[in-house]
Amino acid sequence: IVAFCAYCSGMIATGANELVMEEMESVMQVIRRMVMQEIRRMVTECQGKEEMMWSYRGQCALERRHDERLKDLTLSTSTEFDQSILAWHFATDKFLRQLEPTDAERALVEATKTVSNYMMFLLVERPYMLPSPVRPTLHLKARQELQAEDTAGVLAPGYKLSKELEMLAEQNLELLPVVFGVWVEMLCYAAHHCSRESHAR
Repeated sequence: IVAFCAYCSGMIATGANELVMEEMESVMQVIRRMVMQEIRRMVTECQGKEEMMWSYRGQCALERRHDERLKDLTLSTSTEFDQSILAWHFATDKFLRQLEPTDAERALVEATKTVSNYMMFLLVERPYMLPSPVRPTLHLKARQELQAEDTAGVLAPGYKLSKELEMLAEQNLELLPVVFGVWVEMLCYAAHHCSRESHAR
């Protein structure tokens, strides 16, 4: 979680001028606060049982709605962790692009996008901070498949998840908080399973 906050600070440092940096700092403060609120929600859901909380990779966010329509999505959180990150990043990007958020939802959209991008950043640039095994060529294969418009390779789970989110959105299901919850759970899962040595690097 500390690393995520540092990532947010790094994004602020890329601002073009003081005004932009101030605006980004304001946005990042909101995002950090929303992430912490979601973590507190997890603690409540798990009744303080840490071993339960650190085992979730999105299942809690999906199951707490008690909606059978979300049941199929839980499969995408139980595959290899690197594949799960890739699939959810791909599907989240498509989902957010198609979404027409209200003013009240814009902050949640930015928070969801930021955590998704951060987890993908870890997969590509800091794989040692993720639970093993992490396939170093997974994102390279995904990029090749995107360019070739191949839907049958490593991106297949992402395409499937994207279609499922699209169908659920058409049923007027409030998906944005669910997707954000999945990402925060994956963030916490990665943080818990990252060694001190990896954090130090």
